Amino acid sequence: MKHAFALALIAATLCGPANAVDVYKWKDSKGVVHYGDHPASGAAASTVSVPGGGSSPEEQAAAEASLEADREKLGKIDNSNPKRLRSRAQPVQKPGESACAASWRQYDAAQACFDAHRVAGGKGVTDAGATSCREMPQPSCTR
Repeated sequence: MKHAFALALIAATLCGPANAVDVYKWKDSKGVVHYGDHPASGAAASTVSVPGGGSSPEEQAAAEASLEADREKLGKIDNSNPKRLRSRAQPVQKPGESACAASWRQYDAAQACFDAHRVAGGKGVTDAGATSCREMPQPSCTR
């Protein structure tokens, strides 16, 4: 980290004085000096002004737009259900088996897995079943 800060300081000095950037400097509990854009929580930090290194308003607006787009993508990801994160494998056909028969065989196997983890009364499954069994849609073809 020290080397990166030194390189940034040298590059900023050579590129000319565009904008000044404030960098925080602090020591950790072991006495090691750190530099960053924000200090560690609970650390007493001082501010070091680095000439150059700033960005133009257009670059900053583009970076903020990119950040907002990435936040929107992350907001659309539903990772509350671990089953959704698993890939949906296509049915594997055995020799001489039709695609429809393979789909039904795998569907039946998935249902058997859930059946082993059903709660009393048959409504719902245990947490172990929800995480270990693969959810599959019922095949659209007839047996």
